[in-house]
This record gives sequence, C-alpha cells and structure tokens, in this order.
Amino acid sequence: MNQSEKAQLAKLEALYADTVFALEGLDGFVEKSTLHRRTFVRGLPALREIIDLSKRVEEDTSGGFFDKLRGAGKEAERKLLAGMEEGRRTFEQMTFCKDCVCFKCPRECEMEGCDRCEPGCGSHIVHCDNQTVTVYRFANKIIPLTENRTGMTKDHRVLALVLDKKYKQLFLVLEDGAEKLVLYYYPNPSGDTYGEITDMEDLDFAIQAFEAGTTGS
Repeated sequence: MNQSEKAQLAKLEALYADTVFALEGLDGFVEKSTLHRRTFVRGLPALREIIDLSKRVEEDTSGGFFDKLRGAGKEAERKLLAGMEEGRRTFEQMTFCKDCVCFKCPRECEMEGCDRCEPGCGSHIVHCDNQTVTVYRFANKIIPLTENRTGMTKDHRVLALVLDKKYKQLFLVLEDGAEKLVLYYYPNPSGDTYGEITDMEDLDFAIQAFEAGTTGS
C-alpha cells in the first residue's frame, strides 16, 4: 500500500472506532429498529469488513521470509483496496454522519431522519427538535435554476434543506452571490420543482430554522 492508501485506511479505522463508540453510548436508549434507520449504522458492516481485512493484511505481511516470498498478504491487500474503493461513497457519507445530530441522539425519531440525506452531497442534520423542524446541511450540492424573466439558467449552491413537519413543507436555502435565496421545494422522481415564497410566515420560519442550524442551537 502506498502512503495515500495507508492514510485513507487510518481514517477509516478512526471512523470505525468513533461509530462503535457512539453506538455503545446509545445501547439501551434507542430501539434497534430506530438505529437501523440511521445511515452510519447501515454502513457499519461494510466498514467492519475493511477493518477485518486490514488486520489480515497486517498478519500476513508480518510473516517470515518464505511467507513474503510466496506473496502472502497480497491477495488480502487486493481485497482490502477493492473494498475501500467499492465503499468509498458510503464511507464518505459516514464521515459526515459524525457531525450529524443523529449520531449520538438517544431519542426515538419522530422526524424523517436520514431519509432526506443525499450520498455524495456531504449531507447531514445540523438542527432538529424531533417535533416540527429539521435542518439538513450540504457540503457540495449544486442545482441549476432558470429565471422566469430572463430564461437564463444559473447554478446555485444548496446551503440547507428545511423540513416543516407540521405543514409538510420543504424549503431550500441557496447561495445567491452574497445573498441567500429561499424557495419552496417540491421533490419528485420525474423532476424537482421550486416555488417563490410569498408568505412571510413561511419565509421567517425557514430563515429562523436555517439560522438555528448555523448556530448549532
């Protein structure tokens, strides 16, 4: 393994240790059915396989001269690197899960939890009252928007998704130059749509929720 691969493996080993520690802290507080809704729990078996393979590589390559001459450990190392690449997106998402409020939450979930997170976008929950509002943040999600007046399409970085459970409404908070743009969000398998907010109560709700997530309250 080269230095880059060894560094990546070290990060995965730390991620595994942190995840197991978090689960031990939740043991007895959260039903297993609730825990298995959480992305980092579902990804744990694949991560555990990586840890087991890394131990096998270490054992095989620490053998004597004739073991090394026969190439002991090469097959295990090949499987290890293949597993690291195959699970890359899952492990990247699990890294963001460490910063999610769900990671150590001891409550039975009344919200949508991980269902609104998107692998590959660096998504995680930064605020949740487990009753009405959940705020999801994104590290690298971009959406194109076409302005009705000009017909021009422009990419916008998604800062957050806000869920209002009471009214079953979603909002997107977008980066718009130095300003922020808040829109209604209507996800659909055939294509997401967005709407301008004209109700000031809705706008205030979305902004206050976003700010709560920003301050970590």
